Amino acid sequence: MNKLRTVLRKLQNRSKNYWGNTKEPAVWEWAALTILLLIPFISMAYADAKSIIHYEVNFMDAILHGEFFNFYNFCNDKANLYLQMGIEGVSYATYDFPMYLVLGIWGIPLYFYGQIAGVEVTETMFGLVYGKSIYIVALVLASWLIFKICQEIGIEAKEAKWASFVFLSSLLVFVEICIIGQSDILGIVIILAGIRAFMRKQRWKFVLLFMLAVTFKLYALFVFVPMLLLIEKRVWRILADCVVVMSLTAVSGLLFLDNTEAMIQKASFSRNIFTMLTGPSLPFITGNTSLVMVLLGAVCVYCYMQQPITNDKVLKQYAVFVPLLVMSAVFVSFSAYPYWLVHLSPYLAIMLVYNSRYREKFFVFETVGMTALVMGQYITFYWCFDVENGKHMLLEKLFGDITAIENPITFHQLTEPFHLIDYLPILNSVYLVLLVAVIWYSRPGKLEYNSGTRSLRPLAAGRLALNVLIAYIPLVFYVINFIG
Repeated sequence: MNKLRTVLRKLQNRSKNYWGNTKEPAVWEWAALTILLLIPFISMAYADAKSIIHYEVNFMDAILHGEFFNFYNFCNDKANLYLQMGIEGVSYATYDFPMYLVLGIWGIPLYFYGQIAGVEVTETMFGLVYGKSIYIVALVLASWLIFKICQEIGIEAKEAKWASFVFLSSLLVFVEICIIGQSDILGIVIILAGIRAFMRKQRWKFVLLFMLAVTFKLYALFVFVPMLLLIEKRVWRILADCVVVMSLTAVSGLLFLDNTEAMIQKASFSRNIFTMLTGPSLPFITGNTSLVMVLLGAVCVYCYMQQPITNDKVLKQYAVFVPLLVMSAVFVSFSAYPYWLVHLSPYLAIMLVYNSRYREKFFVFETVGMTALVMGQYITFYWCFDVENGKHMLLEKLFGDITAIENPITFHQLTEPFHLIDYLPILNSVYLVLLVAVIWYSRPGKLEYNSGTRSLRPLAAGRLALNVLIAYIPLVFYVINFIG
């Protein structure tokens, strides 16, 4: 009995030492996280991911057919052909060309695979997994940049690695990147690189990186302008830098002036997004005022009115706080698609590690808030997580073809009779209140970082466990259909 007590006591002490250890994530923890991310990544492919894969293939296809300068029309013709053939993942060419260039280079092997094998690449597991795997590269780069940004603001290397771990284990990464295949992660990488250049006072590198980032998503401009206003007070210089940032977007379209029909369609798409963005408004004396413009304008004025920041530490705190504030302001000002909120995940991950004073509370707030957001997404955007998205992927290989089941069981079928959509305002309120709390207590000058105050391991592990439970719900429903 005494020997048993001794063994148990040793195990207990080892457990305390392990969970209380402030060292960086162990190799096996990185490996476990990688596996947990890859399972949903190779298990489902939503239509948006398939449309990106078509862009990857169309790039080389256009070049070999002598249609490079007719690229946009070529992509739209291919999209119409996909519709006629009943191929999923159809989307017209609406991005700026630099994004198609990146996708096209990545898709060169995929194009030749499809030609040699004589298959539609989005109807093969290899094609879908390879096509989506550009996001894996983006996630690795983003996590590395988060690590470097954390070091810039004074976080020790061992805890900076935990920030990267926290980012990769975010519920938004699991759901929006691994399952849905949200391409915004490509632009996020460039934005993070621009933020790091800002912190290192590399002004032209900061401007040029955001010039590229804007071509991937206009949200980068919303981050760039207030950050520029922190360090620049001369109006002419602000305008000049903004012109430079928008120049690549303007110039890249000049290569395809003859793509008249496609360019009209692209411009129409941009107008629709702008209308969606500026639609919600505040009542005013002679009309309505765009809510997003008011909020972004307020952030810009706030940044412009700051005295020149000579304290490098405080300036670097602003470099993380302002993007978090801006993206939060944008996504509460209009009826956005939930998967766009992946833009918040890098800054939240940094704040969870950086603010030692409220670290435990921040972990709780972020975990509960993102759970509420994603559960609301499951209810309202259920088709993004439909069991049919497992077709041609790992789930089909392991369990069978879901389309062979006449009436498959889905999450929507389970939730609709209970009218869970009626609880959406509550879920959104939980997310919003907790997000505002994190922002409020992350203000520059109020942040407190003390190395090794408490091990991040149990906080990160508990958050990861809950995030996996929530993220794997669509996978569970696929499997349920083949049980019994």
